Amino acid sequence: MLGLRLSRIRPLALESPWQFRPRGPTPLTSQEYAADFEEVKRLGRFDSTARTDEQTTDALFWTDHDLRQWNEGMLRLAADRGLDFVQTARMLAMAHVSGGDAMIACFDAKYHYMFWRPAVAIPLADTDANPATEPDATWRPLRATPNFPEYPSAHACHSSAVVEALGAFFGTGEVHFSLASDATGTTRKYNHLHDVVKDVEQARVSVGFHFRHSDLEGSILGRNVARFVLGRFSRPRD
Repeated sequence: MLGLRLSRIRPLALESPWQFRPRGPTPLTSQEYAADFEEVKRLGRFDSTARTDEQTTDALFWTDHDLRQWNEGMLRLAADRGLDFVQTARMLAMAHVSGGDAMIACFDAKYHYMFWRPAVAIPLADTDANPATEPDATWRPLRATPNFPEYPSAHACHSSAVVEALGAFFGTGEVHFSLASDATGTTRKYNHLHDVVKDVEQARVSVGFHFRHSDLEGSILGRNVARFVLGRFSRPRD
């Protein structure tokens, strides 16, 4: 299983996969968990009437393979900026070493905490000892849930690390670029790198895959990994 093996891969730059391991999921009996539970229960259900058409499109946009999305997006960005081969290689190296180690760290955390997905948590809410969560045996996410643990969000870990690396490469977060999705056949244009992370955090709730806390923690993990990688190995451009 790729996810389980990924957590055991030697990082490219980190000292260990658990170097930036996050603090863990919110306790099942907490008010924060109950709030996250209600949000994904309401928005992430396959036939949700609370989710807008725009939120549905955004949710499905990020069900495409994010490595392909990012690679194509970065190559378009390099062409738009007129980067030469060396500059393009540098940009991709910064992004992929940061993103790759963020994924290793993310899956280390996933298999350390082994937290349940909404697809399991919602039907079995009568077992979580939280009186504020109500079970729904008919609940299903908008798309089939990935077959590895929930916490933290891998998409958030990866996207935030790549965004941090791109910001370091260009020296600013104000970068105009686009990402495309084969899942929706649409292209999204961005004027600021961190807007991508915000989109991912919302999309993974709206598709029914993650609790909000897991998205936010994944974004923090990705940023921490990227800053370490870039601070240790990235030299200033000539």
